[in-house]
Amino acid sequence: MTRLRHIPGILRHLGPRWALGRLVMAAENRLGILRRRCPAGDWPVVSPVASAFRPLAVQPPEGPFDSEAHDIGHGAFRPFSWAARQLGFPPKWNVNLLSGSTLPADRHWTELPDFDFGDIKGVWELSRWFWAYPLGRAYLRTKDEIHTRRFLELALDWMDKNPPNLGPNWKCGQEASIRLMAAAWALSAFDKSPLLTPEIRRRFASLALVTARRVEAHLGYALSQDNNHGICELAGLVTVGCLWPDLPGARKAKSLALGKLDGYAERLFAADGSFSQHSSNYHRVALDALCWTEAVLRVDGRHLPPSAASSAERGARFLHALSSADGLVARYGADDGARILPLTCSQYGDFRPTLAACSALLRGPGVPDGPWQDQARMLGTQPRPGALEGAPAISDLPEGGIHVRRIGRTLVTFRCPTFFRFRPSHADHLHVSVLHGDELSIEDPGTLSYNLPEQPWADLASARFHNVPLVDDRDAMERATRFLWLPWLTCDLESCSPEKIMASHRGHAGFVVRRTVEISREQVVITDRFEGDRMADLSVRWSSPRKADLIPLEISTMEGVLAEEWHGSDHATGLGVNCLRYGSPGPGWMRIARLKARSATIVTRIALPGGR
Repeated sequence: MTRLRHIPGILRHLGPRWALGRLVMAAENRLGILRRRCPAGDWPVVSPVASAFRPLAVQPPEGPFDSEAHDIGHGAFRPFSWAARQLGFPPKWNVNLLSGSTLPADRHWTELPDFDFGDIKGVWELSRWFWAYPLGRAYLRTKDEIHTRRFLELALDWMDKNPPNLGPNWKCGQEASIRLMAAAWALSAFDKSPLLTPEIRRRFASLALVTARRVEAHLGYALSQDNNHGICELAGLVTVGCLWPDLPGARKAKSLALGKLDGYAERLFAADGSFSQHSSNYHRVALDALCWTEAVLRVDGRHLPPSAASSAERGARFLHALSSADGLVARYGADDGARILPLTCSQYGDFRPTLAACSALLRGPGVPDGPWQDQARMLGTQPRPGALEGAPAISDLPEGGIHVRRIGRTLVTFRCPTFFRFRPSHADHLHVSVLHGDELSIEDPGTLSYNLPEQPWADLASARFHNVPLVDDRDAMERATRFLWLPWLTCDLESCSPEKIMASHRGHAGFVVRRTVEISREQVVITDRFEGDRMADLSVRWSSPRKADLIPLEISTMEGVLAEEWHGSDHATGLGVNCLRYGSPGPGWMRIARLKARSATIVTRIALPGGR
């Protein structure tokens, strides 16, 4: 709950527009307005004319075949990109995969509290219909109708168990929009199947109609969040208007969405291409949603508004600058496992499918030919291969607060936000990540869960889980709400050259904390200088999935004796926990060097491959 003392800071940073949106939402909910806009009941009957669907011109995949479609047919799903887990066929749509609890499916979504059922993402994940994509990919490759039957059995069972506006799976307009994208893509993939009878097509048109009305009913709230919620919900409305144009209100919804999107994407993507959510994965989600929107607009003979298209191109160049030749990106910010267009067999951490789609649809930088190009093919366009290796060796992205240095196959990423237009995601000031080839070596530990009361550290957003210098193990900002830090602390960028970056902040009372990162072909040297007016516990910490990556680090000081701690996946404190996948804590390690002093300098040397 927000404390009264935080309210002035919230209003100062988020502004009256945000506050008004929350007040309107609360009033609409209390007065029953949202319930009247989103009536619960049976699926609406759609006429044959209104149910006409215009498919995307999807193409068969050329990448290798994987077993996911086969696994799904036998009840084994891969939520959050986990390894396949037996969940039944069809699965139980209202069971929380993260807690095992069952949520009520007979209550209007406005009656369900946000955080009373554990992490609701554990319920929403299967209802994003991510399983539609591997089934559709398999059908495009084989034309085997077993994949159509399995898709229809899952989709129609979901509709039977989740009638309009009842239960948790209607609670979020973004979730409903992501689900509709999956349904629309799958209908495009299965379009020639004789199993898609007129009656079944009418049922999917009903899903599109209810989804559009659900999104429109609460669109102002989604847009007020200044993040992926708004972009995905606008994409959902464009989907209905382009692919089901004869549904009641579909054309009006499309016009509304395009009018909003024209300036919205431009507002959320800065001049350097960084995205409002300060998160590498949510950046990918935003680009996938914009690629999808461009693809469905092409069915209508149209394109994204120019400002939205140029915003997406900037965003793709930003992501390109952070990517290794193997498609890996140094993680930063919140990561809930979202991959809204799983159109290839590439692994979750591979960002090349998104970059390939951006290149083909929105003229972003190219990536080499490979199975990741299937994302462009299956959005109805031809790949435009390029060279990811052509990413710049030096990228200074000040609005995103990120500096990247590329030495051969090594990427060094320095997080140094000098201002915030949108709320910080993590307390990760002065964080450094090091990526060697196809492995994240020294890295951000990811996110376990946004709502795990028994493990309050589970979002791993605090500074103590990052590769940063700390005073008294305290964050330099304070948690005001679940997703809000105050005040919005910034760094001073004191110098920046290809070989050396220096930045500092004053987030700890009585202290200036300064970090210098020096890069050569042989090593990365990180010098942390603490200058204070009191005795304090001064520490530097480094995290990695593997202890072997931390052992070679040389950590030293001239001011005294460093005490060292090693934490391996400590579930009591969260130290050392590494989450390659949301909701699935993996093995990891953290190495902490600390000493008591007023002022001190701690130096960490990281040898680069071939540099010794």
